[in-house]
Amino acid sequence: MLNNTFGPLLIYRHPFYVYIVEPGIGVVFKVSNRNVKVIPALKEALQLSLLNKEVWCGLLRWIRRQRWLYHIWNLTGVRLVYRKLVPEPEDQPGYRKPSTFALWCLAVYFAAFGLAAQRFESRLDKVEHKSTILITQLATKHSKKALSRVAAIQNQTCPVKPHFNDPWTIYASLFSSSVLCQSVVQELQTVVEDWKTDLAGVNLSWAKLQTADLFEANLQKADLHFANLQKAVLLFANLQTTDLSGANLQKADLSGANLQEAGLGGANLQKANLIAAKLQEAYLHEANLQEADLRVANLQEADLSVANLQGATGLTFEQLLGVKTLYRAEGLPPALVAKLKQAKPALFESPWRR
Repeated sequence: MLNNTFGPLLIYRHPFYVYIVEPGIGVVFKVSNRNVKVIPALKEALQLSLLNKEVWCGLLRWIRRQRWLYHIWNLTGVRLVYRKLVPEPEDQPGYRKPSTFALWCLAVYFAAFGLAAQRFESRLDKVEHKSTILITQLATKHSKKALSRVAAIQNQTCPVKPHFNDPWTIYASLFSSSVLCQSVVQELQTVVEDWKTDLAGVNLSWAKLQTADLFEANLQKADLHFANLQKAVLLFANLQTTDLSGANLQKADLSGANLQEAGLGGANLQKANLIAAKLQEAYLHEANLQEADLRVANLQEADLSVANLQGATGLTFEQLLGVKTLYRAEGLPPALVAKLKQAKPALFESPWRR
């Protein structure tokens, strides 16, 4: 007798064959004695005799005896599919219909993915259609008016893109908040980059222009308040009298840029590169200039009231002596503050009380 994971098996040797018998079932395997010397388990027998009906019957009976394996066999829907191919008489004692739970779950999953994909594609098509119309209008005399609609289209939202192999994205697409259509945002950012020399006076407020290449761009008198220009390249750009209030210019490269009389109130210029930037008469009230590089920057008559200058590099006594006000400015070295107060006390007085 041979004991293995499939229960006790009886082995009968013949001069030419080996017979394996399970009690109560009969012969489940027959093999030439020349080819097989030892049969360690019924698994190997199955691999060599997949068309043997008795083997399959024995395997199914063994599965029934192993309750945990039977539940897997039944609940995963494998039993249902098998019984569609090999019907089982329903009048047998103790007969139970195969479970349809797993197949129902699979059907619901497919339906949810189909619905989520349809919602996503439908919304994305609408936003892309608006983007296509805008790009078409750029070839007309109304190009600047079309460019002024870039931000509005970029801020259009669509459901999360569902992925079949990621159930969470399907759930998020159906039930969570919508997100920006990144493909459209990137496409319109490229449009702005292509038209960077002709953006004077254009309304780009709330535009998404992260990492945009705006080298030597002409943005004079443009409206960029609350625009996202994080890590944007604005070297030698013309931003004279441009409204950048509340804009995110974190880590942006503004070296050599013309920011004369620019409105930068509340702007985030943390770690921005402002080397040799022209900031004459710029309004920097409540601006965040933490760790900004202001070497050789022209700050003549600039308003730095309530500005955060913590960790800003390149600031000199001569630069700050020419600013309009440093009222409640934070982060300046105490020694430099004392020197400025001695030379020009009015810098630290309220500009509204003068």
